[in-house]
Amino acid sequence: MPAAPVQSPTPPTATRAPRAGSNRWILFPAVFFLAINAALLTLLFEMRSVQAQAQAFVTAHARVAQLEEQLATTVRVAAATANPALQTQYHTIEHTVARALADADAAATALGLDDYLILRAGTDDAAASAGAALARHEAKSFELLASNRAADARALVEGPDYAATREQYAQDALALNARVEALVHRQLTLRYGAILGLFLLLGLGAAATAKAVHSRIRRQRDQILSLMQSTAAARDDAEVASRAKGAFLATMSHEIRTPLTAIAGFADVLLDPNGVKDERISAAATIRRNAQHLLTILNDILDMSKIEAGKLEVESIPCSPAQILQDVEQLLAAKAREKQLAFDLIASGPLPAKITSDPTRIKQALINLVSNAIKFTNQGGVRILVECNARDQRMTIRVQDDGIGMSRDQILRLFNPFTQADNSMSRRFGGTGLGLFITKNITERLGGSLALDSAPGKGSVFTLTLPTGPLQGVEWVQLTKREAPTLLPVEVAPAAATPASPTPTTQPASGPLQGTILLVEDGPDNQRLISMILKKQGATVDIAENGELGLHKALEAWHAGKPYDLILMDMQMPVMDGYTASGELRNQKYPLQIVALTAHALKGEQQHCIDAGCDACLTKPIDKPVFLREVAARLRQPSTWTPPAPLKRDDDTQHAARFAA
Repeated sequence: MPAAPVQSPTPPTATRAPRAGSNRWILFPAVFFLAINAALLTLLFEMRSVQAQAQAFVTAHARVAQLEEQLATTVRVAAATANPALQTQYHTIEHTVARALADADAAATALGLDDYLILRAGTDDAAASAGAALARHEAKSFELLASNRAADARALVEGPDYAATREQYAQDALALNARVEALVHRQLTLRYGAILGLFLLLGLGAAATAKAVHSRIRRQRDQILSLMQSTAAARDDAEVASRAKGAFLATMSHEIRTPLTAIAGFADVLLDPNGVKDERISAAATIRRNAQHLLTILNDILDMSKIEAGKLEVESIPCSPAQILQDVEQLLAAKAREKQLAFDLIASGPLPAKITSDPTRIKQALINLVSNAIKFTNQGGVRILVECNARDQRMTIRVQDDGIGMSRDQILRLFNPFTQADNSMSRRFGGTGLGLFITKNITERLGGSLALDSAPGKGSVFTLTLPTGPLQGVEWVQLTKREAPTLLPVEVAPAAATPASPTPTTQPASGPLQGTILLVEDGPDNQRLISMILKKQGATVDIAENGELGLHKALEAWHAGKPYDLILMDMQMPVMDGYTASGELRNQKYPLQIVALTAHALKGEQQHCIDAGCDACLTKPIDKPVFLREVAARLRQPSTWTPPAPLKRDDDTQHAARFAA
């Protein structure tokens, strides 16, 4: 089956390159790291000071012990030599002891040895302490020497009381020194513990920072690699898309130029004055066939553009699935017969007389599928198999063929945008390849699905599943080949009425046209063609070359009491367009019908024409039977046009955008 070029492939999303500002995160661990370093350096300097203070404290304390020993020695020497003059040396040593104690107290204060200061204060305040008793004994000894009682002084110094007091003082000094050493050790332990903790915290912070930096660098490296890969993939996809679009444009050029060649060539045949009647008839038929083919291509391109823009609109109205299927059968059976293929429409059971969907879009999808099946089948046949599940409210239509089939790789590429399942198929079978893409999107917009099962040489089966809408109380029909459906009494209930709409009517023309028609058309060729069609049916045609002339002629005839029985209004014209002319006629209360003629086939154009003042809208090129039926049904009929409801303020932008489309 043919491939369907669709919109260009979307390049993979590229990973964004890391911005310079995204590296600010590293400031936090860096600041943390620097703060720890600063704290550590501060503590190290403090520890040096602590060590110096501790050394000064220990030195001062040891000096006190030495000086006190000197005091005892001085007393003993003075008593032994009966020399009272040594009392001066004794007092000098006492002053030195006081200064050493003051130095020790200052070092203890700097170290924060509050316990030591309390301990020292308690020792000094104890009047009965061994130190105070020892000082009294030594002072008494010097008094005895001063009064020439050397023997008594010697006896005092060498006596048991003095020895006991000195022993007690020595023990108290040892206890004090032990407590002081414990205090100093505890204080130094706390300081060194704090340093160790900071070192540990610094190590952990450094490790965490290093890990974070490494992880960030790795992520950025991965992002850069991913960006490079995405860029390369996007470049490759762009190149593939460019080649695919080039191939698509080449195919479109071929598909458009081929019928144009036939149209131009057979137009020359018609212009040949020596041509025979049969050749001219055949040439005219060929021109018409190729023009219809060009119109199909144009419609497909417009549908594709709307799909790519996300603006493909579908209706939801009551419609007959049996009638849709029979229309498709009647349209394409001749093509199957030309290739000597069997062509069957088979229903596995009754079908609902009405479903709620878009009949035009369903028919378009089925025509695409069946046309492809016939195109790619050389022998055997094509079958349309339909069934409806009332419980699930789903209708399934299978288009089965005995054609060339497709491989799995071709199936995977079949619905991709601007991608051919096999480029050789376009060369062998022709076609734009838009049909399947459009069909798939139509199906999805209708709420259904499209599936494909195929194998090379074994044909293909496209399964179209569509929702039917509510089926309660709906009549059911038995599908018969090329005949009007026969009602079955499955569920008898009145069919839902089709709402009135300003679309072209399907009433058949009854006899030749009788009346005067104003054709407002700026194209000379279209003037000649439409006038010729209408005049051959008996109508009288008056022509206006633009909207301004058409407006004047319509108003003059109406005011003269001989209004035109129908106005055919082209919408795109110089001087004054059809929208303005129709709106002005309605402002003047023009009573008869105006039918728009427009080459715009986009969704919403019909409503645009109706809002401007027209009763109905017909598209160009003209479908002659539909055109004549519409003219016959509206000739001499009063206008049914009503002004559109005023828009809310919130709708102004949307309204302006629609009219500007």
